[in-house]
Amino acid sequence: GSIFYLTDNTIAYLSADIQGDSAQWTTQTLQDGSHLILRSKSAVNLDFQANQRVVELVQGQIYVDVAKDPQRPFLVKTKHGQIQALGTAFSVSYTPAATELKMLHSRVRVQAASNPYAKQQVIVSAGQAVSMNQNGVQPLSALNIYNEQQKWNKHQLMVEDLPLDQVLKELDQNFKSGILRCK
Repeated sequence: GSIFYLTDNTIAYLSADIQGDSAQWTTQTLQDGSHLILRSKSAVNLDFQANQRVVELVQGQIYVDVAKDPQRPFLVKTKHGQIQALGTAFSVSYTPAATELKMLHSRVRVQAASNPYAKQQVIVSAGQAVSMNQNGVQPLSALNIYNEQQKWNKHQLMVEDLPLDQVLKELDQNFKSGILRCK
């Protein structure tokens, strides 16, 4: 018989509360009315309590459109830190090396886990993107909100001035098949 070894990442994915289908995108409406889209092969755990709503991103990329509830802050957590929604829509991408946040609407408060004693909190507004890693919060280049929204709403990838290898990687991660149009 064959012997299969499961990595920690595989176990975390298989045991997650919500898993994205390997071939397509998964859309969920959460119990509070928030909308969650998981890219293929993504996974999250949910922990909704009386005083807060927590989505733990275990693997991959998600888009959240947060339902307002002033009594229960909405948090997205990874091993790199946490993102607190301030009534908003944003996407989060997690790899073991870094967590990347792209803001589409409103604002979030970001706190890196790299130094728990430092109260390093950064407010990120629409059109901005940041990355969290072991060194804290790092700013990224400006974000094209329309292109990012198209990706999640219509499952279309629109890029400008991005190296071809990055485009192909993004296509491989997000789309099973389709048409590539170049201008």
